[in-house]
Amino acid sequence: MIVIDNIRYSINTTKTTASVLSLESSSISDIIIPQYIEYLNELYIITTIGRNAFSDRPVVSVNLPNTIGKIQDNAFANCSLLTQINLPETIKIIEHNALCSIKIIEHNAFSFCSNLEYITLPSLITSLNANTFQGCTKLRYIEIPELVSNIGSNAFSGCLSLRKIILPKSLFTYGSNIFDECSSLTDVVYNGLVFFNPSQPVITNAYIYENRNITNLSSKFTNINFIIDVNKIKYGVNAITKNATILYVDKSLQECIFLNELDDYRVTSISEYAFIQCNIVSINIPSAITIINKYAFLNCNLLKKVFLPRSITLIDDYVFDGCVLLSDVIFEGELTSIGAICSVDRKITTAYTVSGPSMNDILAPYFTNITENIYIDFPNISGINYRINIYENFASIVSMVNYDDATEPALIDTIVFNDINYTVTTIERAAFENGKFVSIDLPDTITLIQEYAFYNCPYLVSVRLPKSLRVIERAAFCFNYSLENIIFYDSITTISADAFKSTGIEYLELPDSIRLIDANAFNSSKLRYVKLPNNLDSISFFTFLGCPLEIIEFPSSVDSIGGDAFAGINLSSKIYFNGQIPQINANGFSLTIGSNTTAYIYDYYSNKKNELLSYFTNVNVVSRNSISNIHRIGDILYNIYELYKYAEILLYFGRRTGLEIPA
Repeated sequence: MIVIDNIRYSINTTKTTASVLSLESSSISDIIIPQYIEYLNELYIITTIGRNAFSDRPVVSVNLPNTIGKIQDNAFANCSLLTQINLPETIKIIEHNALCSIKIIEHNAFSFCSNLEYITLPSLITSLNANTFQGCTKLRYIEIPELVSNIGSNAFSGCLSLRKIILPKSLFTYGSNIFDECSSLTDVVYNGLVFFNPSQPVITNAYIYENRNITNLSSKFTNINFIIDVNKIKYGVNAITKNATILYVDKSLQECIFLNELDDYRVTSISEYAFIQCNIVSINIPSAITIINKYAFLNCNLLKKVFLPRSITLIDDYVFDGCVLLSDVIFEGELTSIGAICSVDRKITTAYTVSGPSMNDILAPYFTNITENIYIDFPNISGINYRINIYENFASIVSMVNYDDATEPALIDTIVFNDINYTVTTIERAAFENGKFVSIDLPDTITLIQEYAFYNCPYLVSVRLPKSLRVIERAAFCFNYSLENIIFYDSITTISADAFKSTGIEYLELPDSIRLIDANAFNSSKLRYVKLPNNLDSISFFTFLGCPLEIIEFPSSVDSIGGDAFAGINLSSKIYFNGQIPQINANGFSLTIGSNTTAYIYDYYSNKKNELLSYFTNVNVVSRNSISNIHRIGDILYNIYELYKYAEILLYFGRRTGLEIPA
C-alpha cells in the first residue's frame, strides 16, 4: 500500500496498474482521482475503485478518470453527502478469462448516498447488482443503459424521491423488491420486458410498446401508455385522453424535429427529465405544448436559446436548472406565474417578452435582462446593415451604409449571435432604394424581397435572384430603367403589384412555379417577349400595360385576364392561346386593338374560336408544331439575348468603374 495526496493505493507491479483503497484523511470532501500515479520512477494506471474505498465518508463530489474499469462492492456505500459523481464509459470487470469482458457495478456501490439526486450511468454497463442505489433518498431520475440485462434485488428500494426510471430493451432478469418503498415513483418506461414486483406500490404511469403483454398491469399502474418513437424522440401516448407527452430524447440529439400530433394524439406536455443532458443548442417548443414539467432540460450544457409558444400555461420548477450557457428565452404569450425555472444564483441572460411587460415581475428573479425588443442590430458588415429577429429566428438586410457606393454590395447569408446561426432570409423595405450599384448577386437563402427594396436604382443593370426566393413584394424593382438582365428560379410563387414597373427588361422567362402576377407588375417596361408560367392562374389589371410585346403565348392554366392587362401593346403582336380561353375583362387588350392584331389558337381547341372573336377581329387556328416552333424561337431569342446582355453589362460596368474589359 502507498499513499499519494491523501489517497491510499495498492499497486500491481506486474501489470503496472493501481487500485484506490481508501482515503487517508476523513475530512476530504471533493475527490479527484488521477489517471495514473508515479511510484519509484514507475507509472501505474489507476483502473479500480476498491471495496469500501469511500464508504461512510463525508464525500460530496467525485471525479473519476476514464482509465477506471471497475467499481467494487460498497465503494460509495453510505456516502450521505455525495451529490455529484461522474462515471466514465470504461467501467468494467475483466474476469480470469482474458477474452470475456462484462461491464458491471457491484453490490451496494451507491447504497445510502442520501444526497445523490441524479446520476448518469456509463453506456457499457451490462448489470446493476443488488442494493446498488438502495436508500438513495434524494435520487429523482435514472436511465438504465441499453446494454443492461440484469437488475439485482432492492436495486432502488428506499429511493423515496425517485419519480421516473427508464428501463432498456436489453433487460431480461430482475430481482425482488426493486421498487420497494419508492413512494414518489410516477413514471416507469419499459423499452423491453414489462415486469413488476408483487410488493411494489401502485405507480401512476407505465409506458410500454403497443405489442407488449399488458396482462395484470392494470393492478399496478393507474395509466397504461404506449411509446411511439419518431426522430430520436420517444413520445408517450394515452389512448383514453388522446394526449401525448415528450417522454425522453436521445442524448446525442442536436436538433429537434417535433410533431404537434401523432396520428390521433395531440402532444401537449414535456415530461420530467425529458431532455436531461441533451446536446441541443437551440429549441423551439411545439405550439401545442401547454405544460413543461420539472427538470425537463436539466444540465443541457450546450443549450443557448429556447422559444416558448403562447400555448404554454405552466412552466414547473427547475426546468432549466444547470443549463449553464442558456442566454435567450423567448416568451410568445403571457403567464401569470412561473416555477423556479433555474437557480437564482445563476440567472439566464435575457428574457424576450413578445406580448409586453406584464410578466416582468415574475421573470425578474431568473433573468438578468427583460426586454420586449426582439430585434438586434448588426451595423456595417461590409457596408450593409443587418438585424436578427430573435423571436422568428431569422436575419434580414436592413439598409446600405453608403447609397452612393457604386461597388456591387457584398452580402452574407448568415448572422451568428451567441453561437447560434440566423439565416438571412429577407431584404427589408427600401433596403437598397436609390442605390448606385450596377449589379447584385443575392444570397440563395433569401425567400422574401419586401416592397421598394430596390426602388429607383438608376444604374442597376443585372440581378441574380436567389434560388429560394418565394415572394417579390410591391414595387421591389420599380423604376429601374437600366435593369435589363434578371434571372428567376423555380422557387418563386408571387410577383406583386408594380414589382418590375418601368424597367428595361426586354426578354423574360418566368418559371412555372409562379401562380400570381399582380397589377402593374411589368407596366411600362420594355418587354418584347415573355414566356408565361405554365401554372399561372390569373393576370391582373395593368400587368403588361404599354409593353411592346411582339409574341404573347397564354398557357392553358390562365383562367382570367384583368382589365387593361395588355392595353397599348404592339398592333402587330401575335397572341397565342394554348388551351382554354380565359375570361378577358374590359379593355384587356385595348379598345384600339384593330384588325392588324391576330389571335392564334391551337387546333385541338378550334371549337373555341368563336369565344376569341368576341375580343379579336382575326382568329387563326394553328397546329401544335406552329405554337411549339414559336415557343422554341422565343427560347432561342431569349438565350441569344442573355449572351448579348452579359457582354453589354461588362462594358457598362467597365465604363462606370474605369476597368478595362477585354474584347
